[in-house]
Amino acid sequence: MAGSIADNAKVYSKVFKYVPPTPPAHLMNSTNFTLHFNNRKFIHIGIDPTDKFNVRVHIITSSRYVNISPDLLRRVFSMMGHILSFILDQTVKYKRTTFLESDILKLSSMVYSGENVLVIETKNQEGCRILLNRADLLQMQELEWCIFDSINQKCTITRPKILNHVDEFGAYIKEITATAPPENVEEMINVIKNVKVYQNIPMKRIYANQVKMFAAVQLAEICETRRNVKDMDELNENLSMMSPISPISPRFSPINMEPYTQTNMEPYTQTFDMINHADDKSDSANNIYIVCVFTKHRGLR
Repeated sequence: MAGSIADNAKVYSKVFKYVPPTPPAHLMNSTNFTLHFNNRKFIHIGIDPTDKFNVRVHIITSSRYVNISPDLLRRVFSMMGHILSFILDQTVKYKRTTFLESDILKLSSMVYSGENVLVIETKNQEGCRILLNRADLLQMQELEWCIFDSINQKCTITRPKILNHVDEFGAYIKEITATAPPENVEEMINVIKNVKVYQNIPMKRIYANQVKMFAAVQLAEICETRRNVKDMDELNENLSMMSPISPISPRFSPINMEPYTQTNMEPYTQTFDMINHADDKSDSANNIYIVCVFTKHRGLR
């Protein structure tokens, strides 16, 4: 028994070290809104190159953050009145209320530092949880229209432009590496980062530097995938030219026929004459035609 108590004492006296979550990805063309400067609470909206260049929303505090989609943010705003009614209510210790829970997001309330706060937690990323108090939520509600104006602009205007710039950047990388293509993605990333954007890419490509800085890995993977697909297409084309069963091969023969000897052709010729010289359309003539067709195909194998 004494041993177990000593073991428990070691467990209870253990000092837990805070492990910060993985830093969020850099957002391209980011727009920032301040919820509370002193408490270091901000909202960042931008294009996430690690998520197929989709628009993402980062709600950042001094030590943690959450990464959510615009659709999830809309759900949060749709429940804002219900959430504020709980946050503004009298604090009850140990009381937890869950407003929304899915496979990705959980919204709940708790008491922290003597006041009710909203807890936003993402389940697909470990350690990503933030606390928003009454002042933060009221400021967030006041910025609602500005936030969604920025989201709509990035979804409809910015994202298509960035995707177009990524495609053109990739075409330029393909051109300059045509003679000596990189052997792997790491070498491709080095090529991309060494490109002089303003010297080689038109000035109207205003997101080219952001693509180079924040999406070099994704651009390298795209270039490598396209090159592999092209090599595979060329390989398939060469194999189809060499294959004896390919329709474009000169050796392709769908039906193997016997040589056209007089013996093989004689039944067909006699039947052809009989049908041409037949004056009636009786069943006997049709029967002869059926037999003749069968006789013609008998020479095939």
